[in-house]
Amino acid sequence: MTESKNDQGRGGTTGLGDMVRDVAFTALGALFMTEDAVRNQLKDLKLPKEVMSGLLDAILKKKGDFYSLLAREFGSVLQRVDLGKEVSKFLQMHHIHMEAKISFEPKQEVSSGGEKSDT
Repeated sequence: MTESKNDQGRGGTTGLGDMVRDVAFTALGALFMTEDAVRNQLKDLKLPKEVMSGLLDAILKKKGDFYSLLAREFGSVLQRVDLGKEVSKFLQMHHIHMEAKISFEPKQEVSSGGEKSDT
C-alpha cells in the first residue's frame, strides 16, 4: 500500500483538498506576482476556464485591495511623522561616507556630411 492517507479512496488522484490548497497558495503568492504569472500559475492547476477566470478576477481584486490598504496605512504613518526632524536626528547620530567615480570620455566627432567619424 503506497497510497498516502490523503489519496486513499480517490485512486491516487489529486483531491479537492489539494486543489484548494494550491489555489490558496497561488492567491497568497499573487500579492507579489504579475497578472501573467498568476494566470500561468492557475493554468498549471488545470482548472476549467470559467473557474480560472473567476479566481483570477477575485485574486486581482484582493491584490488591489491589499495594496490600497497598505498605501493608506503607509500614508497615515507618514502624516504623523515629522520627516525633517527624523532626518536631522538620523544625521546627528551617523557619519556620511560617500565614494564616487567620475570618468570623461571623448565624444565622437561629427563630419560635415552629418555622419559620425571615429577619428
